[in-house]
Amino acid sequence: MTPPSPPTSGSPGTSRATGPQRSYLQTLAREAGEDVPDDLSNAQASELIDRLQGKSPVWPSPDRDGDHTVARERTESGARRIVADLNERIARINREPVTGSAPPLVPLDVELVLERWRERRG
Repeated sequence: MTPPSPPTSGSPGTSRATGPQRSYLQTLAREAGEDVPDDLSNAQASELIDRLQGKSPVWPSPDRDGDHTVARERTESGARRIVADLNERIARINREPVTGSAPPLVPLDVELVLERWRERRG
């Protein structure tokens, strides 16, 4: 249910961004429509990963796209549609070739999300 963790290795600070970091950044940047500078340090790459994860329209975020988005929906059919759309995005991501060691994303359990939605609606 969570997006893959950004790859890290080496020591932060002034060391150069690692290969896995650069690969992950390229994927996030492509989805967010941004470019990645070539000379990033490990720490700068980590900061950019954090920023792009929140901006990317493709990488789902449970806080942003799961319960939070569904909670604003007024109808159960609308909430169900939001979860189905999110699960389709996850399926598309999982079909893409992966560079590095990013694990596949797990689709949301529609009934569990809707159960929480119903509880919050009272």
